Amino acid sequence: MELNNTDKKERKKGFKGFAENLWFYYKWHILIGAFVLLFLSIATVQCMKKSDPDITVLHIGLVDVGASRDSIVADFGYSATDLDGNGEIDLSLAFFNVNDTTTPTRFNTELMAGEHQIYIVNDEYFDKLLVSKALTPIKDVLGYELENTEGNGYGIKLKHLDIAETRGFKEFDRNLVLCLRAGDANDKLHKNNRNFFKTLLKYENENERVTVDLVCIGNQSLYKDTVYSMEYSVYNIGREYDREHVAVMNYEEQKILTNSQGVSVFGKEEQTAALELAKGSKILIVSEEVFVYLRDGGKLASFEALGIETDGSDEKFGRKLSSLAVDDTTDLTEVPGFKYLDKELYICGTADIEGYTADMLKYMTEWTED
Repeated sequence: MELNNTDKKERKKGFKGFAENLWFYYKWHILIGAFVLLFLSIATVQCMKKSDPDITVLHIGLVDVGASRDSIVADFGYSATDLDGNGEIDLSLAFFNVNDTTTPTRFNTELMAGEHQIYIVNDEYFDKLLVSKALTPIKDVLGYELENTEGNGYGIKLKHLDIAETRGFKEFDRNLVLCLRAGDANDKLHKNNRNFFKTLLKYENENERVTVDLVCIGNQSLYKDTVYSMEYSVYNIGREYDREHVAVMNYEEQKILTNSQGVSVFGKEEQTAALELAKGSKILIVSEEVFVYLRDGGKLASFEALGIETDGSDEKFGRKLSSLAVDDTTDLTEVPGFKYLDKELYICGTADIEGYTADMLKYMTEWTED
């Protein structure tokens, strides 16, 4: 069989000929080898440049807030030490999605490996951390007891801290719990995270911190996600009207007025609870029977005195949620959380309602997305 021209290519002598023949017969090997060498070189350089984090935070929630890393460092990086001397504070902010089926397994691995020192987690995973005895008491960090803590002092919800309204932390669900992993006090990384954690707890906003308490009393059992959505909606409505103050809704208690058969009741215990919850400056969303009981007992503020329009009826102390509806416009009854409430509930204010909480009640009754 006669060879073709390619097969009959003569081998040239000398280095030039060697190089040409090498390229002709092995060019694909050379190209692939060069690509692999380039990849390994880049990976090696990146590994050499990669630094260990100075702060390690694990966030377990519904929304990845990793984009807030730079803002958190900008506001609180001064409280951390640059452990590797690279001139920067490196914050590792990992995220586990609570709806991801792999999260329980990843969390168990985290418990054993201890890769993160600071946790910002939902109630479910906070309870798991408590059971595992993986946390440091807040009192051991601060040297004194802190109010509004969770789990006998091992954590605190962000909504009770001023950091909840700073850059970066604004993106977190304010009902997540902030806590610190137990660790060796002599370990540099743990000590650094402990100092950072302490700064987060002690941070004080220069502006006035405003808390809006909203209490629901009715025969609905609200899911946690619904309550969180209500808080978020109130926060946004308030911020739109007064940007110099931050409205943080503290959902204090949900009293479900039902008996074992699911029939709405209003007995002596419920009356006592309603009277107790009606103390102070609060916004109330209650069933008609609770509303009448509080109104007749002089426990509610007059809408006229608060400058709030009534619904056109003879009622002067509250409005049904159904009366807030505005045609072709999103109102309070259509915003996250509130749209799941019984529209026959009354929105009203306690007799002692005042300040920003009173303003918030007015905003809520008059609010539309326009």
